[in-house]
Amino acid sequence: MDSQNFSTTQDGFVLPAVLVTGFLIMTLLFGIFTVAAFNYQLDIRRFNKKRAELACYSAVRQHLASAKSSLEEGNARVVCDSLPVELTYGLKGLFLRTTAHATLQGKQYFTRSYFGCELAGPFNNAITFSRPAVIPSVAGNTLVTGDIMINGDRVNRSSAYGIRNSIEKFHFGKVIKNTGIAAKLFSDTLIKRVIYAQPDTSARVFDGDLRVTQAFPDTFRSYIVTGNLILCGNTVYPDKKNPVSFFVSGKVLVEQGTVLDRDIDIYSDSTVEIEKSCMIKNVMFASWKDVIIRDHCYFSSVQIYSLGSIYCSGSVFFYPAIIGMYVPVNTKKVTNSIQFTNCTINGTVMLVCEQAGAGQNRSKIVLDERSRLQGVLYTENNAEIKGVVLGSLYVYNLWFKLEPTEYYNWMINLQVNRPALHAAFISPLGFDSRQKYRVLEESWFY
Repeated sequence: MDSQNFSTTQDGFVLPAVLVTGFLIMTLLFGIFTVAAFNYQLDIRRFNKKRAELACYSAVRQHLASAKSSLEEGNARVVCDSLPVELTYGLKGLFLRTTAHATLQGKQYFTRSYFGCELAGPFNNAITFSRPAVIPSVAGNTLVTGDIMINGDRVNRSSAYGIRNSIEKFHFGKVIKNTGIAAKLFSDTLIKRVIYAQPDTSARVFDGDLRVTQAFPDTFRSYIVTGNLILCGNTVYPDKKNPVSFFVSGKVLVEQGTVLDRDIDIYSDSTVEIEKSCMIKNVMFASWKDVIIRDHCYFSSVQIYSLGSIYCSGSVFFYPAIIGMYVPVNTKKVTNSIQFTNCTINGTVMLVCEQAGAGQNRSKIVLDERSRLQGVLYTENNAEIKGVVLGSLYVYNLWFKLEPTEYYNWMINLQVNRPALHAAFISPLGFDSRQKYRVLEESWFY
């Protein structure tokens, strides 16, 4: 058989093979280039994001550090890393709310931060008695861990009818004598500014009752409700960049089972009632009358203020919470109170009076035996403490009643542990004009 020459046939496959190989190589190179370009863009975005974050972060802290006095409301422009940052700041209740805004390569970056104050001064003590010329007494199962500051130089071990004598070692700490203890440590101006706040002229007006059942679609930042405000269902707002304020002429009702998570400030000329099993976050309530909180409610980053009484049962306040009452000067007998029944509070409870310890003022803070406070309790009048306090008390009067006798500034069955308070605890603004700001929370929006 004659041999066949396959060289011509083989040469016929060379050109397509080269083309296919070249196409595959070009496709691979294009893919590598595309991935590299995509990763480069991601790296640029990450770098810009981090640069903007650091600029906003630094701008806020530079401005706070350079402030000559307390910041309440205003605007500022700070340049950090050659990047202009616009700052807007104002009060949310008794915390400072700041918003930093930076634009980099056409993209906007926002951060919102909340600040309180470093805990210092008398709040380093377990108990501070602010009433002049008081020598406190002790009886019952009292146990105080931390220093006690008083006008005198001792604590009396005494007997009270129907109450056993104190245990031998009831105090682990020092007794500090200070004749200059202030009966009023807090600035009235701040809490009055919260309670008596007024809407701005651009507020939208709703005549009659307003019922909010889901995400609120409007773009206004301030609303006036001439009737009652009812919140119910899963009331979560999609736009979390901007705070919203409601000024309500009637009552405020949060219906049973409501979930509310939005930066909202609610001001009511009447009562506020929160029904059972609600979960509320980032909301401030300010009422001219009573605030009533039913069982099984959970609060986070919530502030509650009242000119009337505040009644709370079977609920939990996660840090940082502020529950405060203000008592103006009154010619009539005042019996308003903040009453906690079977509650856990992580934050600050405060009773501020226009005139500390006035004779007709019977207002008080009540912490029952099933309640527990981790934080600060501050009162310019009376406090009835039966529950456990992990933190600090600043009291004008410790009040205890065993029929038919009332005891003032007796530590009876009192349980206070100052070292148990978390070192990162931050107090509201207003206790010290030289306050050192500390961050509570930061949120980023892009």
